[in-house]
Amino acid sequence: MSDLFQLPIGPTIGKGDSPFAQFELQENPFPPTGVDSGVLYVEHMRTELSLIQAWINDVGQATKADLEKPTAVRPLAIFGSLGVGKTHILNFLEQGFRGNPLTPTLRKGLADEGMSRLVLSNLFLRYLPFSDSDTEPGTGLLRRLVQTARSDVGTRARMEEVLRSGSPVKVPFFAAVESEDAEAIVWLSRWLRREYTTPSQRSKLGLSGVLQSEGEAVRAVADLMRLSHAGRLVRAWFILLDQLEELWRPNVITPTRRARFLTDLRHLVDQSLEGAPIAVLLAWNTTVEETLFSSPPAVRERMENDYRALWQRLGDPIDLPALRQEDVWPFAAKYLNEAGVRSDAPDPQRNLYDWLSAASEEVERDRKAAGPGGLAPRKVLGAWRKKAAEIASGDR
Repeated sequence: MSDLFQLPIGPTIGKGDSPFAQFELQENPFPPTGVDSGVLYVEHMRTELSLIQAWINDVGQATKADLEKPTAVRPLAIFGSLGVGKTHILNFLEQGFRGNPLTPTLRKGLADEGMSRLVLSNLFLRYLPFSDSDTEPGTGLLRRLVQTARSDVGTRARMEEVLRSGSPVKVPFFAAVESEDAEAIVWLSRWLRREYTTPSQRSKLGLSGVLQSEGEAVRAVADLMRLSHAGRLVRAWFILLDQLEELWRPNVITPTRRARFLTDLRHLVDQSLEGAPIAVLLAWNTTVEETLFSSPPAVRERMENDYRALWQRLGDPIDLPALRQEDVWPFAAKYLNEAGVRSDAPDPQRNLYDWLSAASEEVERDRKAAGPGGLAPRKVLGAWRKKAAEIASGDR
């Protein structure tokens, strides 16, 4: 699985020609945003990260390789104000999960695909595991599943056992296993993605028609993961969905389409609670720029009131906190250390460290004066970046 406290850290910043060359740095040691910096400061949210780690451990227990069928895989939800680090944490999680081929990961912000055409099942079917190099999405996974079922009688029996009566993929999948036509896997992939297939192609897969509903397509995704676990190809598929607040962006998505999306999401969560090896993590902001929204969407309250069936399945969402006042300098030191700027570093890096350390009280006062949002990690990072730039320009 993954360990939030032991995930790998990215490369250090190299040397180059910039105002920071005097410190033998290529650029400002504080990146424009913390999202892809490779640094995760945890001191202010160890409790919250421990809860996320407990969820990861629960997923691991529910989807152990020696289980004939996974047990219930509960979902998780995290939220917090703008800039507290939700996306940053999702990046770290994805980095850790992708290090294990048995834990493929889909991480998406809802706006990434375009909110006007957001359909949950289509999103999942386009990004099935092992599809990065496939000529057609999902064919890599399907090919491995078919080969596994063909090569081992016991595995095939286990695959048949995990698919319940009425599974939308049971008939076409085992038809592809029996087929001698190499294109059968491509036809199955296209049918699952609800792209065009001919009546003849569908007939060869034992199909009388297309996937009719979103709920049926979501179940097809879940059953493919059941097959993948039974074939020992996947332990758990992690689906990390960010930016749920986008569902309430005015004039972009209609209430009907929002209800459809959240209903489909509930169907997916139900599948995981019934043993499909799919671990769903949802994330959203609690505060949004007023220029984008007529009023900040209180996702928690709206989901709890209007989509209670989904909300009740999410357990206790984790509220990620902003930094504390005492974290402002240690937070900066974490980034500086990654850039090789430390108190025990040789000159000139040590000089920059000392000058920034001396400015810590000033930055703390600045963040305190900025109000409740001033201690969001993104805001604090911006303040330190500005201060480092001032020092590099000689304004000390």
